[in-house]
Amino acid sequence: MRMIISTRLNSFKARPENYQWQFTPGDPRDLLLRMKRAGGSEWFCANYPEHFLAPGEAEMTAFIKSSGLKLSGINMRYPKEFSLGIFTNPDPEIRLQGYRLTYRAIDVCRELGGTDVVLWLGTDGFDYPFQMDYPEMWKLEKEGIGKVADYAAEKGIRVSIEYKPLEPRKNSLMGNFGMTMLALAELGRENLGITCDLCHMMMAAEYPAQLIAMALQEGRLFGLHLNDGYARADDGLAVGSVSMIQTLEIFKYLRDYDYKGFLYCDTFPVNEDPEEEYRINTVRIRRLSEIAEKISTDTLAAMTARQNGLGANEYVWDMIMGGKSE
Repeated sequence: MRMIISTRLNSFKARPENYQWQFTPGDPRDLLLRMKRAGGSEWFCANYPEHFLAPGEAEMTAFIKSSGLKLSGINMRYPKEFSLGIFTNPDPEIRLQGYRLTYRAIDVCRELGGTDVVLWLGTDGFDYPFQMDYPEMWKLEKEGIGKVADYAAEKGIRVSIEYKPLEPRKNSLMGNFGMTMLALAELGRENLGITCDLCHMMMAAEYPAQLIAMALQEGRLFGLHLNDGYARADDGLAVGSVSMIQTLEIFKYLRDYDYKGFLYCDTFPVNEDPEEEYRINTVRIRRLSEIAEKISTDTLAAMTARQNGLGANEYVWDMIMGGKSE
């Protein structure tokens, strides 16, 4: 498995007192420098347009090129004027602005050597019953995604959908794995895939390893956002901190299907030092990958074939703990 670890920049805003800011606290250039100092990986993902507003797109692009770090891709973060939707906004002019903003992000991604643009369409949804015409909104959503995917294909860029059941809207159109995969199947673009976020999947009452395995089988898993939590909210805790065995099961399938996408640290330190958390995340990702190599064996496959859940669980437990269960 090719393992490339990427990370979000906004994690490095936490505990500002632990960092000597060269620009201003929260400046994306400083976030890059802080990430580089932490030394977990050379890859990062930027938010568009958020990280290009100040100091400015040209300045930020030049800074990234000179940073010695590598852009894996761009996460779309649509500004407040899209609060009623992006591709499903009732105002056709705002929908057009959404297309243009996304096209520009694709251009920037290509210029900086990235490969993926991730669409989080969090405001394409509804809050009240009778608020929208669901079939019509589904049509608009697919139309928007299709146009973006077609534009990206011309530039050699992949597009993936990061779904989330809610927030900021009470209900998202792209709220779960099934709806997202349905849209991908109906659109049929080769450069269009899915990004799975562990906390989002838990919030949707989904079992991550099962659905990630299905996305891998279909060749549609373009990205994986690693974090952890208690399934009540988008907690963004350190990788493997709450659901370690379930996370390990995901790595088993990444290994089985020889996953070649990015593993993205999508965690939200608050009281924790972000550099320390980042180092912990990257060490745990590498360790989980190593253990997954060991457990993907004929022994485990034989237990799985018989649905011997307790035996399989004990086998994995022993691999983690380094000894036979009593």
